Amino acid sequence: MKYQILNADEIEKQFPFKELPKTYKGIWAPDNGCINVSLVIETLRELCTKHGVHILEWADVKQIKTYEKGIEVIAMIGDNLSCREPLKIPGERCAITVGAYINHILEPSFNFKLNLDIWQMASSYFSVGGREYPADPKAEKDTVQSLSGKPFKSMWFQFENNDDPNDPTSSNLFYGFPALPWGTPGICRIAVDNATHRFADPNDRRSSPATIDVERARRFVSKHVQGVVDISNNVTSCLQTNVYDNMYVLDYLPREIKYNKNVVIFTAGWAFKLIPLIGLIIYQMLWGKQKTPKKKGIDQFKLIFSFF
Repeated sequence: MKYQILNADEIEKQFPFKELPKTYKGIWAPDNGCINVSLVIETLRELCTKHGVHILEWADVKQIKTYEKGIEVIAMIGDNLSCREPLKIPGERCAITVGAYINHILEPSFNFKLNLDIWQMASSYFSVGGREYPADPKAEKDTVQSLSGKPFKSMWFQFENNDDPNDPTSSNLFYGFPALPWGTPGICRIAVDNATHRFADPNDRRSSPATIDVERARRFVSKHVQGVVDISNNVTSCLQTNVYDNMYVLDYLPREIKYNKNVVIFTAGWAFKLIPLIGLIIYQMLWGKQKTPKKKGIDQFKLIFSFF
């Protein structure tokens, strides 16, 4: 894997950061990228349609039952909460990939649930001003110097200890994206990689992210980023599902459940960038001749006692 090591002065020369500690080091790689989430979802939908998949919208899955020769999904159908209709969907096998809502299916279906730590994470969007950081026409290919950006040449992430090790709201983990061609013009995203609002049930999410998380990102922008207006244009939030080791859960149902290998569950972790690989592994688990994945190295994602 090709990469560059940058010192604090070089970071500030190539990116709009300021007043960084002189001890800082940066690692930049040419395969750093940003995912067009909307395009990925639309592409997957088109591929599903092409291959004969019927996508059922407004389907609230209430229970899944396993049998020797298949499964049955019981769902409530309809976009009007007051007049939904029940629907039973038979099948051979299935994957449960509903993220933070995994326990809403596991508990009524199989009488167990995962020990989740769900974060309501904040994202702030700031107006981009100031100068563009131009590419050096003489720079070697696949180096940060060969790129241009306004204000950032690529996505970035800052790793730093908390201001107070005993205060989880004092996180100094920050990340940012440049103004992207598929996003709002002149707007970049900068946020703290932390969440003050944490809970076990997604129904406990709040209408907006924690003010302290939003303010922490604003203070970082004001202190360390130039060329970005330190008043956010918009603030959004999302649910990040975690388990004890901050990794994935990817496994069959527990062996104590009859016909457990008819169902694969996947949740937690940071998986969107690995959709093709995870999809392939789930397919191999459900439809492989031995019902074991051809890809090795997923034992660390198996269900263990600590998850319950």
